Amino acid sequence: AQNMVMEVEQPGYGLVRMLGFPMKFSDAPNTIRRPSPGLGQHSDEVLGELGFSADQCRTLRDKGVI
Repeated sequence: AQNMVMEVEQPGYGLVRMLGFPMKFSDAPNTIRRPSPGLGQHSDEVLGELGFSADQCRTLRDKGVI
């Protein structure tokens, strides 16, 4: 009744059950806008913002660090 468990379509996994939003506001309802990112999906972007070059990211990936 309180939507504390939600079902979300997660690419690669299908329908996934997850916790709902703990706080509810009648004037601003909470919605899930997009699925959770995959493991490592944004690693290059984050490392790039930290100053790593594309070659350095590739080396880290080749060594299994990321």
